[in-house]
Amino acid sequence: MVARKKNSRLSQHFLFKTGIAALGFLLLFLVGNEIFDLAWGSGHWLGRLSFKWALTLTLYVLVGAGLFVTLLFSLYASNRLTSLKELLIEIRDRLGGWRWPLVLLAALFPAYFVFYSPLGALFTGVFLRLLIFMVSILVLAFLLSEKETQLVEWRGTLIAGLVIGALLTLAESFVLVSDYPFALHWSEGNRLWDYSVLFGRARYNYPADQPIFAWIDRGRQALWGLPFLIPNTGIMRKTYCLYYIGQTIIYASRSVGDITGRVDDDRRENLSSAHGNSRTCPHHSRSIQADVCTINQGTR
Repeated sequence: MVARKKNSRLSQHFLFKTGIAALGFLLLFLVGNEIFDLAWGSGHWLGRLSFKWALTLTLYVLVGAGLFVTLLFSLYASNRLTSLKELLIEIRDRLGGWRWPLVLLAALFPAYFVFYSPLGALFTGVFLRLLIFMVSILVLAFLLSEKETQLVEWRGTLIAGLVIGALLTLAESFVLVSDYPFALHWSEGNRLWDYSVLFGRARYNYPADQPIFAWIDRGRQALWGLPFLIPNTGIMRKTYCLYYIGQTIIYASRSVGDITGRVDDDRRENLSSAHGNSRTCPHHSRSIQADVCTINQGTR
């Protein structure tokens, strides 16, 4: 019975390792497929591959094979990697304070590659970015781990994933930051065009006998287009004018709302007080009590 339980555990452990190896091979294959799709049709040096892309594919095959072999050894023959493991731990310990610049580079590399590097606009595949993300987490976790007997700790892995994920989120937001007065991901520029058509169409090289279509009604176009009546004004000055017009409208609407709200509250109070007096008027209640007392005394 004990032998059967032991064999079942060993088989489950073996299946788990096999699943990890299969997922690793599938990820590497999908990354290679993404690179091949980019490379195909780039030239005629080898088939429809240019020399540059053929060299890129060759380098990836070598790197991918090395990663897969390392994964297999770590899963099925980790004892054979003991010397390499000790060497890497020794190198990490000898780094000392120089380890923190490497930590910074490993943490920033995925964000830089995806959002700020020219290669990020070229390699847009999900699987390639996932591979870069996973390898960066492993490298950062290795640098953050402190135990002398382990290459990577769970604590270091969790911190590495959190730091890299946070930096990716911040980098994605900072991509949209510029010195242009309007956001790059919203429609302020289009709205400015809509506002300018009514009073400022002379600024555009457009036939005078043809109407300019704008996605806005006439009322808002006339209100928000008032800054375009000012000649020779730049975008920033128009923006400030629009801002102050908007603030004026907001405060005016709030003031009207407060006034109408107070009037409604006063009306409710008057109606409630009048309704209450009709039910329990002090004068009528006192007269009724006096009449009752008089009747009672007469009967006695």
